[in-house]
Amino acid sequence: MTVKLTDRFLTSRKAPAAGRTIYTDCTVPGLGFRVSAGTAINPEGRRDWLLRYRPRGQAQRAVALGTYPAVSLSKARQRAGEIIAAAKRGVDLIAAEGHEAEARRMAEAKARPYPKSPGHISTTSNVCGHGAASKVGPAATSFRSSAISP
Repeated sequence: MTVKLTDRFLTSRKAPAAGRTIYTDCTVPGLGFRVSAGTAINPEGRRDWLLRYRPRGQAQRAVALGTYPAVSLSKARQRAGEIIAAAKRGVDLIAAEGHEAEARRMAEAKARPYPKSPGHISTTSNVCGHGAASKVGPAATSFRSSAISP
C-alpha cells in the first residue's frame, strides 16, 4: 500500500494479527515501512525500514535500513536517497560499503601483532603446556613393534 509516511502514521500502525504489512512511501520510491506481527518475545510486533533499489544494469536488491524508532523517518529517507542516487549512477552503495568494511577489517588484522610463541611446536608438552607422556605412561612416548603381541 503506497501512502505518504509521517511520524503520526508510523506510530499509529498496529501490528497485524499474523504475518506482516508493508507500507511504501510515496515521497521516496522503494522505501518501505514493514510492521510484523507480535511474538511471545515482542508482543507489540516489529517495525523495520526496507529499501528496494536497482543499480543500473544490475538485478534488484533489497536492504534493511534499521528499526523504527531507532532510525527516524527523516534518517530513513535520507539514507534511501543516498542509496538510490548511487544506484542511478550504476553504483551499489551497500556492496561498496561492505567491500570497504572488509578491506578495513583485513588491514586491521594484518596490523595486529602475532602472539609470541615460545618456539617451534614439536612436542605435546609445547601444545598442551604439560607433557602428555606423564599422563599416559612410557608406552605413549614411542611406538615399538615389540609392544604389540599377536
